[in-house]
Amino acid sequence: MTHRNQQQEIILQIHSGSFTGKAATFEDVRQKVESILSRIKVSKVLMGMSANRELNEKVRDYLYQNKIEFYLWLPVFAELDEVKKGYPLIDFHGKDKGDYQLTEREDFTFYCPNHPQNVFNVLRVFEENFSSIGYTGVFVDKIRYSSFANGLNAVLTCFCPFCQIKYREANFDPKDLESSIKILLQKHAPFGAVSYQKGRYIFDDDRWNKFFYLKNQIITDAVKGICQYFQERNYKIGLDVFAPFGSHFVGQDIPALSTFADFVKPMMYRMTNAPAGLPFELDAILQETTSNDEQKKAFYKVLGFDPEKQPFDLDFTVKDLRELVQTSKAPVYPGVEINRARRIAEVNPSYIEETINAYSQTDVKGFVLSWNLLNAPRENIEQIIKMFN
Repeated sequence: MTHRNQQQEIILQIHSGSFTGKAATFEDVRQKVESILSRIKVSKVLMGMSANRELNEKVRDYLYQNKIEFYLWLPVFAELDEVKKGYPLIDFHGKDKGDYQLTEREDFTFYCPNHPQNVFNVLRVFEENFSSIGYTGVFVDKIRYSSFANGLNAVLTCFCPFCQIKYREANFDPKDLESSIKILLQKHAPFGAVSYQKGRYIFDDDRWNKFFYLKNQIITDAVKGICQYFQERNYKIGLDVFAPFGSHFVGQDIPALSTFADFVKPMMYRMTNAPAGLPFELDAILQETTSNDEQKKAFYKVLGFDPEKQPFDLDFTVKDLRELVQTSKAPVYPGVEINRARRIAEVNPSYIEETINAYSQTDVKGFVLSWNLLNAPRENIEQIIKMFN
């Protein structure tokens, strides 16, 4: 049964290349966009991160001729090392946290959101490479800490001098976590989670409640400043965020972040075996914080999640998305994979149909066809056209 609202918007997401690496060609972009635009309406295109001026200007002109908004897809607390040196997250033991590299062009090494140089780097990268293009808006990505994909120590961050100051101001002593860390794997569920609702966990140890609250606050404050910078220059703002069930651990209070945005895109990737993919991130949480099946079952119970449903519990995901729509202050456009990547995202038309129909049961404004239109096979594009024509 189709539940889709005929007024739902379509947004396209395009990975044009790394900042200084080989960029996609204008013809590649035009042909892919045209294959959809010629048959259904497209409201926005989110494209990054190539700084190739000729490409960006040609795409801008083409989109504006077709009355489509053009957003720069800009990573914030990751991927900038190619053009600006960032200051890394520091774990509880005083070491740089690990990284995770998905492909040669997609790096998941994160920087401290509290370090002023890292915030300055984002703005300098924009000014030096993109400020003259004339975008409609900026789609900010990687506005978070590392997830469990980078290991437990990467989640237990950041403890750099700037973050230590924040903790002291909040009357929180990180040393108090030491005893909690030692018994972490003995908990009945990850971090002793006792409840989950609307993107927030409650833990049985209040030190973890305080720690993750502060991480959420630090990200919110940093993103607020960055968004204000762009809004003062008349750019619209889109936010790329985790699915709600993983957002609390990476510092994303999505309802709070949504107050700075024109739209929010939660990455509701049910078939992605890579960072931000729902099965990948859930597996990483369990791998890093549990040591037996009983602990895993306890976490499933807290979530209300059925691990037998493949590729990822759709009922749970719809509930998670619906609660986000209800709490977000900005319109929500869930990201749904349409690209195909071997062993990473084996996306097919039936998956697209099932997922979009299910997500349409919530009051989402539309969909972001993710995460790279250039890698979407013809049959996946045809499925989208069939559903929205």
